[in-house]
Amino acid sequence: MNPDTTSIAGDMMNCDQVSKGEFAEKYLLGQCSEADQEAYERHFFECAECFQELETCRTLQAELKRNVVAITAEGSKQPLAWHWSWAAVAATVVIAVSVGTWERQRSHRGTSEPSVGVGPQQPASPVPSLTELASVQPPPYVSVMIRGSADEATQRFEQAMRQYAKGNYVASIPGLRAAVKLDPEATDARFYLGISYLLIGQTDQAIEELRRTAALGDTPYLDAAHFYLAKAYLRKGDFASSEDELRKTVAIHGSHEAEAGKLIEQLQAVHKTEQ
Repeated sequence: MNPDTTSIAGDMMNCDQVSKGEFAEKYLLGQCSEADQEAYERHFFECAECFQELETCRTLQAELKRNVVAITAEGSKQPLAWHWSWAAVAATVVIAVSVGTWERQRSHRGTSEPSVGVGPQQPASPVPSLTELASVQPPPYVSVMIRGSADEATQRFEQAMRQYAKGNYVASIPGLRAAVKLDPEATDARFYLGISYLLIGQTDQAIEELRRTAALGDTPYLDAAHFYLAKAYLRKGDFASSEDELRKTVAIHGSHEAEAGKLIEQLQAVHKTEQ
């Protein structure tokens, strides 16, 4: 077997291939082929060491995005490009956190210490940042499966959702993908697959699954699918699509109606401050 290969044929994958193929990076960036993604998921689901490496990558990615990547009105249509030197990434995170802490401390001092030669302090703007507006809280899930009555797709879904409930969103994905493959019209599995992708930063995959959830029509997940699609588009900087999904959410008059309406107002306020 060629140790330098970055594409794995079939279902076999080992730790050496994972490391040399930089599969943790490619997986989080959505750059794996479908075959490689499935093989990697099978591997990390059984390999504690590679799963921990993936979780570390995801944590670093989230920290970098929070502290370094500014979401602007122009947005970015490409995922964050990483050059994976562990020391460099770790150093960037430390620097970003330190700068963020210093900025918060300076901002705090500015509210209590008047600046020399400067007029009265202006009140802080109530308009939230785009990063705050794009943030996602994991939607909860309560199992309703009756023991012994579920088919294989439902069983895989419930197994995956036990990982989801623990906050192990990466670990929930293989089971959710399997459930969707077994039952393409399982709206619960497809919805939570999209949410899991969104929570680990795979925005394009999240959009694909949430759009498919919405396309299934009048289901219990319809308004939530549109709402979280809006969040996903917002992360991409696609504000027109985000607002369109929010208006669809409001029109459904579901549980996310009020939150979607408020978010529309906040987005419009952000646009006014940028003009």
